[in-house]
Amino acid sequence: YLFDAFRRVNEKQTANIQGTGLGLAITKELVNLMGGEINVESKMGQGSCFTVHLPQEIADAAQIGPFEKQIENAGGSSYHEQFRAENVCILVVDDVPLNLKLIDALLKKTGIRVDKADGGAQAIEKCMSEKYDLILLDHRMPDPDGVAVFKEISVHGMNTDTPVIMLTANALAGAEDEYLEMGFAGYLSKPVRGDDLETMLLRHLDPEKIRITSVQE
Repeated sequence: YLFDAFRRVNEKQTANIQGTGLGLAITKELVNLMGGEINVESKMGQGSCFTVHLPQEIADAAQIGPFEKQIENAGGSSYHEQFRAENVCILVVDDVPLNLKLIDALLKKTGIRVDKADGGAQAIEKCMSEKYDLILLDHRMPDPDGVAVFKEISVHGMNTDTPVIMLTANALAGAEDEYLEMGFAGYLSKPVRGDDLETMLLRHLDPEKIRITSVQE
């Protein structure tokens, strides 16, 4: 039943992972609409391999040329960070290692020092002894979750007045108002986009620690 709607595998073991069991169901529907099929081979503890077959017709038999040349011709603007902030240190809290690496990579060119915590307990411990300029805090984590962590660090430790941004896949209408009422400085929906992240940091970091960069720099 892997491709059935609203069905999840090992729900007890993955209770802390957000999801409704619709991703693969939607994927299968899209593949079927294109006249294709999707299959999966999986071994417990080793991994899964998904294969998608889509029937296609040849529109033009002419060679398209070297792939690298196509990329050069495509052009497009390259990424430029909006600011530099070498004297800023933020804490990122998430129980998924890949999400921690993502935030670190997105902020690499800004010069911001990124401290990481892989769960709520470690985040609370760090906030007791270290003062941060801003905290990015995941909502759905094993006990304690993001809300519980926020309640603790907002009254104890060295970050009672530090802006805390909630990271969540809950992008439903009214979510922002709910988080603001709790006392969060803002929220970012997952997956986090570089531009949105930098804009949020510009809004809440100390302006004296930020140096706006130009496109040419």
